[in-house]
Amino acid sequence: MSRFTWHSRADRDAEQRAEQELALRRQRDRKLKETDWTQLPDAPLDAAASAKWARYRQELRDLLDQAGDRRPEDVELPTPPQRAR
Repeated sequence: MSRFTWHSRADRDAEQRAEQELALRRQRDRKLKETDWTQLPDAPLDAAASAKWARYRQELRDLLDQAGDRRPEDVELPTPPQRAR
């Protein structure tokens, strides 16, 4: 005998939102990892640039808390500081 599992629309929507939040968290984590170097003591940045990168990284860490009730796909990632050329 086959078993069927019934999922309400609310269940499906909650599952989809959880998947989107996970994708957003992974993207945020990747960006944090990519910018770890900016906070090392021997990073080739002056104090002002290091502070800008520190603010950017804090904005990334605060991203999910500040998203509130917005859908994860509507959340915009902060813009990283411009790198000196």
